[in-house]
Amino acid sequence: MANSTRYPTVTPSVDSRAWRITSFQLDAYDLEVIREPTWPFTDEPWATAFRLSREGRFVPRRLRDPKSTGHRPVTISRNTLPRLREDLLATDATKVESVRLFLERWGLLGLSEGYADSVRSFERGLGTDDVAMSREWLDRIQRSLYEPAETLRKFYGLLTKAGRLVEPWGTFRLVISKSGKAEPRVEVIGLLDALLMALPVWAEELPPRACANERCNGGVPRVITTPEPSQVYCSSRCATADRVRRFKRKQRALRRVMSGERVSAVAKRFRLNPEQVRRWIRDTSRPKRRGRKQ
Repeated sequence: MANSTRYPTVTPSVDSRAWRITSFQLDAYDLEVIREPTWPFTDEPWATAFRLSREGRFVPRRLRDPKSTGHRPVTISRNTLPRLREDLLATDATKVESVRLFLERWGLLGLSEGYADSVRSFERGLGTDDVAMSREWLDRIQRSLYEPAETLRKFYGLLTKAGRLVEPWGTFRLVISKSGKAEPRVEVIGLLDALLMALPVWAEELPPRACANERCNGGVPRVITTPEPSQVYCSSRCATADRVRRFKRKQRALRRVMSGERVSAVAKRFRLNPEQVRRWIRDTSRPKRRGRKQ
């Protein structure tokens, strides 16, 4: 797998003149959080990590039940990148349950040596991920998406501090379909490698932004994961509701001013800038011109 001399890059396409993400193949499992090693986990190579990990580990349920059907392959491609980004931004890194659901859907991060503290690294936790480090890495990637211009530089510095072992990597394969189409694919051990290699693609897009309607989603505005250049509302319905609310607020504020209430009091009541209220008053007091301009 080729790497740039400056930043972690993605797999080259068939056209060697351009860099693009192709597809990643990894496995996902139904997970559970274990905070203390109990049977049958006491014989696992990662059981000693519980002595130093305060929040426990994400463990596939198949380790408890070999007949579990929780294993499923996950393919990440350009078509699924928008959904992956949306699910990533919707995950609350402060809540273990939210992180667990995200990892169940897309696969374990695969925190190898360097991505996690040495006492909680791959050598101590084969097939599992530390809960605290998973939350920390998801939070880092979420925050980086809001600053696309700084994303690659920040992560490049973060990865080089830990050494060459933490560079994102995977096994390159060329998959040929029945129709004869050749598609490069990278098989990665963990989701974190796929996320890091997708960052150059996401850095080219506009950063996510919250819906401008402060009453959107019950007072917690939805995040627009991939907004259009001039998009400030999550939907046309939300935009209409916000414009109607602003118009009604303006009319109520003007009625109070016209009835003799002070501008400062009206501005405080409706959480407005006093200068904005004065501008509305000037606009309404101007006579409207009729007819054509000479």
